[in-house]
Amino acid sequence: MKVKRIVALIMMMVMLFTINAPAFAVSMDSGTAETAQSSSFIDSEGKVNTVYISSPKKGVVHVDYYIEGVLVDIVDTEILDTPKTASELFDTEDNIRITYTNVRTSETEEYVDSISNYVTLPQTDMAYPVAEEALAASSYAYQGRINYRPFMEYADKLYIYQRYVDTLYEYRELNFVAGTLVSKAAGVIANVLTFIFEPLKFIAENLIYAAAYALGVSIVEGKIMGALSGRYYVKSTLYEVKACDLDTSRERVYDAERYQVLMDGNVYSSEFYYDGYLPWNTNDVAYWMFCDFFGYQYPGVSSFTI
Repeated sequence: MKVKRIVALIMMMVMLFTINAPAFAVSMDSGTAETAQSSSFIDSEGKVNTVYISSPKKGVVHVDYYIEGVLVDIVDTEILDTPKTASELFDTEDNIRITYTNVRTSETEEYVDSISNYVTLPQTDMAYPVAEEALAASSYAYQGRINYRPFMEYADKLYIYQRYVDTLYEYRELNFVAGTLVSKAAGVIANVLTFIFEPLKFIAENLIYAAAYALGVSIVEGKIMGALSGRYYVKSTLYEVKACDLDTSRERVYDAERYQVLMDGNVYSSEFYYDGYLPWNTNDVAYWMFCDFFGYQYPGVSSFTI
């Protein structure tokens, strides 16, 4: 039991470190120059493996896989007959086109495979992990104030309130045979994650590494050396965010969500990802809300008051 707890702690620390790598424009050896996000881990031989993942839209993902700074694999995946929602992805036998290039040999292969060979819904019920303390769903709680810079000698303010609505859980299961390339697996998993919540695609490699680490499966030269099966779930916390202009007695309510991915054993594989109008105290959200309330030039934010 102590060993499991130590492993879980190590996994959490490793992945909290890797997932926070910032998104940036990269010019890769494959000739692409896209907005990608990188994540790295140390394989079973002590080598640094780095995965760049980018996705121009749902159902299309590009992966560049480096070992010790050298590009070794390029993978493109595209889900065929694009489903409308994440749940529909598993209602039928959806297929995915995988194009793989071995950079060292310059060989390229393209084939169509079933998504169910990589990701499925769990076949049996799974108990919810220990949940965080439930939030009150009955009333709004004051969060803080957005203070805008003065415009024509007047500074607008918006007061922000938040109300918890619900928490949802979506379960998935990873299935990989021995010898599967991490680059291919990451391309498929990232693609599936775009249908749950697009920013989550960047944690695909972390999910694979976490499952491999937990099961004691080695990763050597970019390959998963043993059969790999692990469950994870996406926890979605739904909120309503209310912005109020007290000077004119106006208010607007926005739907917002935050997402978090967990592996078995309550190991967090990412920080929170946000959708809608969370977190409220960011420049992007302050700009959107200003445009909703006021009809003149955006002056910028002076401060956020908690």
